[in-house]
Amino acid sequence: MPEEIKPAVIEVLSEFEAKPVPKLSTPQAEREFLEVIRMEEEFQSCLRELVASRLEETVEFRRKMSPSYLIGYLQDLFGPVIFFDHLLSIT
Repeated sequence: MPEEIKPAVIEVLSEFEAKPVPKLSTPQAEREFLEVIRMEEEFQSCLRELVASRLEETVEFRRKMSPSYLIGYLQDLFGPVIFFDHLLSIT
């Protein structure tokens, strides 16, 4: 791992250290919390799959990607006004 990205990786990984389950006051809050945990596990699974099988393709895509490319892509996909909502979500 390149030394310049180690601090960022350590910071992100520290977010996933074991933390106690928060005390939730309603059944709806409990269901929502479990859904967030499920989605996080799904994200981590997809991320592991990406690193295992498509890391080089992903790195190459990143080299081609730029803010202007992303804006153009979103404008083509959603139009000149609505694209900004999606850009904000990505950001």
